[in-house]
Amino acid sequence: MTFNSFNRKYPAAVTYIFFCVPFFSMMSLNVYLTMWVFFYYQVFIGISVALIFLPIGIVNLILPFLQPLLGSISDRNFPFTRNLGRRFLWIVVMGFQTPIFLVLVFWVPTSNEMIFIIVFTALLMLYNVAYSIFLTSYSALLLNKFRNPKERLLLGALTEFISTIGIVILTIFSPMFINFGDPSTIQFLTIPIAIIFVAMLSLGIFGILEESELIDTYFSPNLTPKKGFLKDMFKGFAIFKRKNFIVLLFRWIAFALFNLLFSSGLAYYFQYVLGTSMYLLSVAYMEYYIWLLIALPLSFLLSWFLGHLRVSIISGFALGVALIFLFFVANTLMAIILISIVGFTLGLGTASLIPLVGDVFDEHANINRKRSEGVSYGILKMFGGLTAILSSAITAFVYSLTGFYTGWGPVTPLALFGIRLVFAMIPGVIIIAVMILFIVLYDLKPKKTEAIRMELKELEI
Repeated sequence: MTFNSFNRKYPAAVTYIFFCVPFFSMMSLNVYLTMWVFFYYQVFIGISVALIFLPIGIVNLILPFLQPLLGSISDRNFPFTRNLGRRFLWIVVMGFQTPIFLVLVFWVPTSNEMIFIIVFTALLMLYNVAYSIFLTSYSALLLNKFRNPKERLLLGALTEFISTIGIVILTIFSPMFINFGDPSTIQFLTIPIAIIFVAMLSLGIFGILEESELIDTYFSPNLTPKKGFLKDMFKGFAIFKRKNFIVLLFRWIAFALFNLLFSSGLAYYFQYVLGTSMYLLSVAYMEYYIWLLIALPLSFLLSWFLGHLRVSIISGFALGVALIFLFFVANTLMAIILISIVGFTLGLGTASLIPLVGDVFDEHANINRKRSEGVSYGILKMFGGLTAILSSAITAFVYSLTGFYTGWGPVTPLALFGIRLVFAMIPGVIIIAVMILFIVLYDLKPKKTEAIRMELKELEI
């Protein structure tokens, strides 16, 4: 088996590099939106919290259920995809629209409350729809274009490393360019962020071009004939019949839940449990990201030689154990050390995720006799979005049960216990439980996945 999945138009190394380039700024769009949109309209402009939460709540409630539909768009063959491929045009068209909507979200007229709610909701929804189609098409193309597990492992490590650097740079430097006496600086900063994204995407075109050999597989006579759009989308839900997908889905939810509970609870942990300054919180965040970045190349090397499934399980258990240890820590120095270990163990298993997803999607394509990575990614994103609701429910339930109410009198020992429970113990136990599921139920071992890929190649799928 060769390392390359297809005959490349450009040298393989060039294809890999240019494919990954857009990831430098891809995730930064959402990070900037999350960091500043609420702060801008509530603190700088003076819009009431309720008026801002209403549009955000509407979008966050509707969007998860749209994800499979949005993902399935690039799974279909259209006349205009015959020459350039299923995914390419969706990536380019939606990719160039997404930063425009990001800029417009920060330029909503605020003189009238009703106009603000309508326009802000519409622009926020348009941004999220465009970004979702772009990202799911990009993710699906990664698995379509790079089918060798070593390629997927390499791409997984590179994309995570590049996107994490972009997020860290934006998180550190964006506040330096914002004048808190001039709200327009938050607006105008969206423009260079959008320009950088467009420039990265333009360079990435050389990597995302679909080879003619790949395009031919979309139109292979062995593929199941296309039915109606909605029928095709709902047919993609047949992936729930796959035991390995269910296990992967639990892993996806567990790690999404960890990310939300840990990142949102860390500030409460430093302020109330440790009673320390926000400066040390910043140090902890820096250590977390530094060790995550350090772990990514090691993740690639270990997965290359030991196998991505084995590394995913080992790193998952290590992450869960580190979180449980952190639950018992009330010392600042030990907390920072353990937070660094959490970042390292998370990074250690990050590169293995894309090959895992690829194995599961390949199995489904082999049984279903067609590829539907778009809708399958959409299903994963749907549950990832719904995890935000689950995270809020867990936090609200534990905080109310333990009597933790910010700004309402002294914080009791029981309330401190609740803070540590939410951000460390609960995600740690859930992750360990999911890793046990992987050991017991997941059966896509190297020999089986290799046989699946060979059969897909024979079927021209």
